Amino acid sequence: MAKQNREAFFAKLQSNSIVILPGNKLQYRSCDVEYRFRQNSNFYYLTSFDEPNAVAVFIKSNSKDHGVQFILFSQELNAEKEVWSGSVIGQHGAVELYGADLAYPVEQIDNFLPELLINKDILYYPMFQNIELENNLYKWRSLSQKIAKTKSSNFFPQVSQDVAIILHELRVIKSPLELEKIRYVTQISAKAHEHIMKYVANNMAHNKDLTERNIQAEFYNYCLKHGCQDMAYSPIVASGANACILHYVKNSAVIKNHDLLLIDAGAEYDYYAADVTRTFPVNGKFSSKQKEIYQLVLCAQKQAINKIKPGLLWSELQQTIIYTLVQGLIELKFLSGNIDELISTQAYKKFYMHGSGHFLGMDVHDPSSYKINDHIRALLPGMVLTVEPGIYWKDIGVRIEDDILVTQDGHEILTKNAIKDIDDIEHLMKNK
Repeated sequence: MAKQNREAFFAKLQSNSIVILPGNKLQYRSCDVEYRFRQNSNFYYLTSFDEPNAVAVFIKSNSKDHGVQFILFSQELNAEKEVWSGSVIGQHGAVELYGADLAYPVEQIDNFLPELLINKDILYYPMFQNIELENNLYKWRSLSQKIAKTKSSNFFPQVSQDVAIILHELRVIKSPLELEKIRYVTQISAKAHEHIMKYVANNMAHNKDLTERNIQAEFYNYCLKHGCQDMAYSPIVASGANACILHYVKNSAVIKNHDLLLIDAGAEYDYYAADVTRTFPVNGKFSSKQKEIYQLVLCAQKQAINKIKPGLLWSELQQTIIYTLVQGLIELKFLSGNIDELISTQAYKKFYMHGSGHFLGMDVHDPSSYKINDHIRALLPGMVLTVEPGIYWKDIGVRIEDDILVTQDGHEILTKNAIKDIDDIEHLMKNK
């Protein structure tokens, strides 16, 4: 998949250019204890290489020959270090297994980069994202100048551009291989949500005390057992009033019998993310007020999803959700007044204060732009997005989120295996 991604990437580059793209380094939780390594998404998209401390260089020659080159700087084989940290790919493996044209030890990068920069017109790199790279560019510029004086060459590219802009636009449309991975992780995550409903119902039926952390552990365990490597983000497991905290991640409270439980959680599989939210009553039965609010959120979500097709403007999803929610909040007497005026003054924001969703892919909030040349972008086949309206009132927090693929003639709900209709939820929890 990375080879095809590189071909599309090279096609977007201008001739006689060079790209410098660093991967992630190990990060430390405390003292010498490392976090589990996760590669930079843009780096992995172009290389499929998941070792730390690597740097990829891509060169597109001038228009006469259209030559392209992929050079990978990575860790060198070291038997003593590998006893502690495991084997590494090494330079031979970078060429044979990952398709690099050339590969060198990353410790030798200063010996190569200054020369590679000479006589290039354009430098692409991730601007303002990596302080170490910015500092290295100053160093390599100086070294290039010294080399160029002996060769009468242009020693450094005169134009710099942000490579992330190109990569994020490439990533917004998913390939068939990417969609296979996304389908898998969204289906597992959806099934995990349904599993949790049964898990809660069984525990409540036997009068067992449950905490939000118990739920988090069960969800995580289910996803790992079904092949996922990790969670795509810190799960939100929020009962009662905690569900009204949008980014609640303590997940430490004891669950009370009459609470609603909001779970915003999705797994990661082979660098692709799911993002799913379900809200349900822990005792298996919605109260009248919980039911009114839940049904309104569900109605807003379904109306927005039903509109998804190629050509729909991103903003239309939010407009549909807001109109439906405000209309319902008036009927529930949470708001009063003219619906258009309530929308224009954003009176709804004390009940619904976030957006309608986001792009989804290698990152849970995939970083592609929602505007193109200052115009709201239209949906295209191959895009994957979430739709997630909510209402937050007193100790009732309801959010419902699904992952949607835009197809040639409409859409596909990737997370449809996680039930969300009131009757279905109550039936499942009663007959767990």
